[in-house]
Amino acid sequence: MPVRADSASVENPPAGAAPDARLPHGYLGFQDVYGATGPATFEFDNSTGQYDAEVRMYRADSVVRSLFVHHGMRFEVDELRFGAYTVKYKIVVNGKPHAYQANQIFQLKQTAEESRQGRYNKFNRTRVTMFNLAGDKLASSEIPLDQF
Repeated sequence: MPVRADSASVENPPAGAAPDARLPHGYLGFQDVYGATGPATFEFDNSTGQYDAEVRMYRADSVVRSLFVHHGMRFEVDELRFGAYTVKYKIVVNGKPHAYQANQIFQLKQTAEESRQGRYNKFNRTRVTMFNLAGDKLASSEIPLDQF
C-alpha cells in the first residue's frame, strides 16, 4: 500500500505555510509499492508550462511515484521498474483544481542491442513535455478529481 508522508497537495499547501506557498519541487512521499526498483527513467518537462503540477505515476492501478513539478522546471523520476505506467496530473487554474490522465500508457522496457563490442542492454529514457503556451503537449483528458 502506498504511504503518503503528509496531506499536502497542489491545491492544499502544507500546514502552516504562507497562503501563496508552493509544494517543494520533487517527490511527495509515496513509496514504490513494488519494493524493488529498476533502471528506467521518466522525465516530466514543465519548463514551458504555466502551472505547477502534482503528478502521479500508476502501475497496475497503484501509485508508485507522486511528485510535484513547478512550472518552468523539469523533474526526472528514476529507478523505475520495467512495465506499463499510467500518468495523471493535477493543476490549479484560477483557484480551481483540474485533474487529467494521459491518453497513452507508457511502456518502460529493456531491449537488447548489438554493437561492434558485442551485445548490450538499452533501457528506456522517456521524456514528456507537459505544457507549452500553445496548449497541452502531453495528450490527455480531464478526469474527475476523485480519480486522481
